[in-house]
Amino acid sequence: MEKSNQIDKKVTKTTSLSITGSQQGIDLGSNIWAVNWFNPKRRWLYNLYTTLAGPLVIKVGGRLWHKSTFLEKLAGKDDDGRNMLLIVEYPTASNFMDLVGIKFFQLISILRILAVEDFIFGFTKRVAVPGLTKNRQAKGAPCLIHHFRSKKNFSGGFNSLASFASDKGINLIYAGTKVATLSRTIVDKGVMEVPFFMDGIIVFESDNIASLKTFFGSETYRDFTSKTENSYAAIFEKIA
Repeated sequence: MEKSNQIDKKVTKTTSLSITGSQQGIDLGSNIWAVNWFNPKRRWLYNLYTTLAGPLVIKVGGRLWHKSTFLEKLAGKDDDGRNMLLIVEYPTASNFMDLVGIKFFQLISILRILAVEDFIFGFTKRVAVPGLTKNRQAKGAPCLIHHFRSKKNFSGGFNSLASFASDKGINLIYAGTKVATLSRTIVDKGVMEVPFFMDGIIVFESDNIASLKTFFGSETYRDFTSKTENSYAAIFEKIA
């Protein structure tokens, strides 16, 4: 069943999932980017899960947008950090619901549950920023990952960051804002919302770590960060 601000799907006899917009007017019927932020505890098992899940994601129209692993923290609280980031694009929120409705996906999701911990998950929309590039660095390239919370309108700040990054030879790969959360309802147990503690996330790529650190320490970047709360930033290594 689809509502103006929510999509529901019954996945088993006792369990249903809901994607709920973070505010009224959110468009769940256009492209949406799922952010997975977590700590792998059994990488081999997680790699097996992604190998099995990948074709199913493609089948429903999804595609991997970014995948990277932690190298070095730059700022923020350790509690806000994780060791792996995965961003997957879906044509609509309903396409994601199609994925979780596949019986084989439900089965292999047990592998993911066993393979990861401290799992943070939610949905974002890509912000139309001048300078957002499709030019990607190769696997192994360093990335700057920055997520944050904010009660202010920070979307305008993305523009100045993108322009400044481009001048420094740094690629802005993704700039997104939170638009929806995922929750699970189990009969006789109630509703559980999957944690998602970020209002925005940005991903930059470069060919060297030093340039990303200099960029993050610049006055332009500090000005952007001053408009946010609970910023967490780290250097990651691109793995896909």
